[in-house]
Amino acid sequence: MASVDGRSAIHPDSAFGQKIAAQNHRNKAYDERDEVISALSKQFTAHLMRDESRMNWKDLVCVHLPTGNVAWRISAESRRKHFAHLHEVANHFQRTTHAERTDRLLTLK
Repeated sequence: MASVDGRSAIHPDSAFGQKIAAQNHRNKAYDERDEVISALSKQFTAHLMRDESRMNWKDLVCVHLPTGNVAWRISAESRRKHFAHLHEVANHFQRTTHAERTDRLLTLK
């Protein structure tokens, strides 16, 4: 399969092509998730934090809901794209389970 520049293109059915498609799908899902979190961060008190103990995904966005704090890890690219309106504070991240975070979101009034 040839591309416009003469180099061979990645066939979408190849293992590598499928891997690229999966990465693109995952990136789109994270982007959509971060759009929703960004909207929440504009409705409630929110800020950014850093977790230097991690090698990747060191940035967190914390949203202070009336039902309790919720936080998500975000990429550096997402921080620039979706969360530039937030300031950074000292890390006070309290680990919660997915179920706890979901419960805090679902019990919002």
